Amino acid sequence: MRNDTKKYHSNVLDFFAKISLLFFFGFFVNNTFIYLNSLLENISYSNNVNFVDILKFFSGLSVILSFVLFFSFTLFRLPPIAQIKGLLPFLESFFGTTAMLLVILLPSFFPANTLSDNMEMFFLIVSLLFSFAGNILIIWSIWHLRFSFSVLPQARKLVTTGPYKFVRHPLYFSEMVAIVGVVLSIHNWQVVVLACVQTFFQFRRMENEEMVLSETFKEYKEIMLKKPKFLPYFKK
Repeated sequence: MRNDTKKYHSNVLDFFAKISLLFFFGFFVNNTFIYLNSLLENISYSNNVNFVDILKFFSGLSVILSFVLFFSFTLFRLPPIAQIKGLLPFLESFFGTTAMLLVILLPSFFPANTLSDNMEMFFLIVSLLFSFAGNILIIWSIWHLRFSFSVLPQARKLVTTGPYKFVRHPLYFSEMVAIVGVVLSIHNWQVVVLACVQTFFQFRRMENEEMVLSETFKEYKEIMLKKPKFLPYFKK
């Protein structure tokens, strides 16, 4: 009876987490689609389409594709077979996922510093390149995670293909690359602090995830010894 109650509570938590994530990812898919549609309209009416416009389009497209995959695999993901209990891991997952989104939701609190035109263009191009590269890596990672994807520290199925063949946490690394793009696009100290906060919680998410995976899958302890966290050239 006690096990049935625990399983029920776990299923309820997973259900509400799934619903929250679907609203979350759906919101950003919609907003990014509106931005991309506006960008396409501006390009269609312009007689001079430049490299930056093309980069903005493909960067926005990569964001949409990544959020569409997040939404789809969250909707149809496998039920968890194990998870870390407690409020703290939940909060660490929440802040590790959403901290940087305050930049989008509260733009007036994160004004961009004014630079010369040449420096503004430089930061814009580099930020778009980081954003595009980060989201391409996110798409690659989430495609291999598929129905095992989770924001909370849960175990569904052990994935060792694609980027997971080389490192343990390619998705977190990909998100960090995209975060660099956001920091460079706004380039003020508040965003740097926010990025550091999210990065701190990302590392906490990695530790929580490794705890539940190593307890659920015996082979994961061997994977932790053989594969680095997220950089193929630097092993733990």
